[in-house]
Amino acid sequence: MFSFIFQDIDYGDISDRQRLRKELHCRNFSWLLSTHADHKFVYHKDVFGYGSLCNPSQPHYCLLRDPNVPEYRKLLTALLHIPGPISSSRWANMFALTRTGLLRKDWICVRLRRIHPYWVFSNHMVDLFECPNDYEEPEERQWWLEWQKDQSRRIKAAQLVSPLSGAQAVRTTAHRNAHFRWAYDERNGKLINAETGECLDSIAGFAPLPKPCIDGLPSQEWRFSHTVTGSGNTIVSILHVALATAPRKLLLSSCNCPQGHQISAAKEDSESIFRAETKLANISPLTLLKMLIFVS
Repeated sequence: MFSFIFQDIDYGDISDRQRLRKELHCRNFSWLLSTHADHKFVYHKDVFGYGSLCNPSQPHYCLLRDPNVPEYRKLLTALLHIPGPISSSRWANMFALTRTGLLRKDWICVRLRRIHPYWVFSNHMVDLFECPNDYEEPEERQWWLEWQKDQSRRIKAAQLVSPLSGAQAVRTTAHRNAHFRWAYDERNGKLINAETGECLDSIAGFAPLPKPCIDGLPSQEWRFSHTVTGSGNTIVSILHVALATAPRKLLLSSCNCPQGHQISAAKEDSESIFRAETKLANISPLTLLKMLIFVS
């Protein structure tokens, strides 16, 4: 689970232990987690990325739980800060972004909140707080999974017009615990809050803050030390977007596609691209390839 933390450590000859493990038919650690600790959060499972989360424009400036906040387990809250140069593979700065949009550190998550909670004009800040209990509920998980997929398609569609854009295409939501959820622009490294549409910004130095998203702004770029390779759905999504930007109207009947489907050429704006792209959500990859071949 945390093997990447210790990958540079010389642990000597372990051949005898490996042989004994094989003779005793020992199970691996993944079996222990899935069988006896299925509630335990696993950093590399169902996530976009995990490990240290750093700003490339400021080497070794990473998101970190503030070690100066005492007894954060009892208080449930802890401040986030960006320290000076630190190791990029230590427990204190290990996070993961789940497929449901939670930026987690074990059982606590990065959330957005108002500095003065009872003043509606108060600025926002971010801190760490106990993750919402509903993240394990199937219906709630499914809702956020679909929201994340929707935002990913919107971001990719916007980037066909302007590669540095995408964050502004994210649609905010007032769904429960939206202040805990983050969309991720994998191309530009932006973390966009689901409730406000603001991007996590490191420009403040020691206190990362949510700020209006600005295309190409280095302080709003965040990269995980370990990224999880996407599934085949990524290829399908690319096909969807490519066909959505076809240069002219295309009748699906010309390639033995289902009757009644028709794609209009996308205009030069992300909203039009997205509307055209979403019409293709239930069409198979093979059909999409046929359609692309017939586009002229």
